[in-house]
Amino acid sequence: MRRHKLTIFTLIFMLLSFSITFAQKHPGIKPKAEITRAAKAAVPHISVVDLKAKIDKGHKFYLIDVRSVPEYLAGHIQGAMNIPRGLMEFKIAKMIPDPNAEIVVYCKASSRGSLTAKAMIDMGYKNVKDMMGGIKAWIKAKYPLYNNILGKIRVLKFGAKEKRPNGNGLVNKLIN
Repeated sequence: MRRHKLTIFTLIFMLLSFSITFAQKHPGIKPKAEITRAAKAAVPHISVVDLKAKIDKGHKFYLIDVRSVPEYLAGHIQGAMNIPRGLMEFKIAKMIPDPNAEIVVYCKASSRGSLTAKAMIDMGYKNVKDMMGGIKAWIKAKYPLYNNILGKIRVLKFGAKEKRPNGNGLVNKLIN
């Protein structure tokens, strides 16, 4: 029993030490989880089912994939344009000058999408939504992806990037 209490005390002490150390090393810096959680709470969302229905009905809107170029090239939702998260603020006004345009953004799992949607709203865009769950949710729903070389593709399993010396593992995994 005494050993059990000592173990719990040690764990609590380690957690507190880590928290204090982080706060001392990075005073005033919010953790990324807090920032993405706030962005997700601040933006409207659309489900993959509702987005698929919108696409199937031929509804006109902008669909933006905010993942990196290699991620986009590996497979994306048909009709999506690629504006990587880090370039969005520099490119969006030229590509979509209408602040009232209907826009849906997505990423891998929804963090970059929510951050992008929040930034676009802050810029003055009024009708921006983030696709809940990102491309992972799209794949889980068994909806197709497209690749500029192969056309329509179906991902059987979406996992972490493989570590390969010859480039982005995600691209290699999908097209090899």
